[in-house]
Amino acid sequence: MTLNDVQEKTLLIAEEDDDLCNCLALFFSDKFNVKIVKNSTSIKDDLHLADFLLIDADIVDNTGIEFLRSIKKTCPQTMVVIMQSIRTKNSEEHPLYKNYSDAIVYKPCDVNHIFQVISQLTE
Repeated sequence: MTLNDVQEKTLLIAEEDDDLCNCLALFFSDKFNVKIVKNSTSIKDDLHLADFLLIDADIVDNTGIEFLRSIKKTCPQTMVVIMQSIRTKNSEEHPLYKNYSDAIVYKPCDVNHIFQVISQLTE
C-alpha cells in the first residue's frame, strides 16, 4: 500500500487513553483521515465514515462481544483491528475477537506494526 492509497481512507481510533490516542493520531495523521473517539456511543455515530476501526479491547469488553457483532453487521466494509494488552499466563485472548475483527495487535504497540497490519488488510 502506498501513501497515496491510504490518504483518502478514514481511520477511526477508539481508545480511552489520551496519551496513546495522541501518539496514534500523530503517527497516522499523514497516512489517513484520522478521527478519535473515546466510547462505544461515539463509535456507532462515526462508524459509517470509517474504512478502518482501531479499537481498544477494553472498550469491546465493557460493551460486550455483541458490540463487535453489531459493528461487523452494520458496517461490514469497515476493517476492524483490535488492540489488546499483551497476553500473560493468566490472560487469554477472547476467542470471539478473531470472529468479529480483521486483525489483533498487542499493546504496547509499535505504530509501524499497526500500519503494516492495516496495509495487509487492503491487499
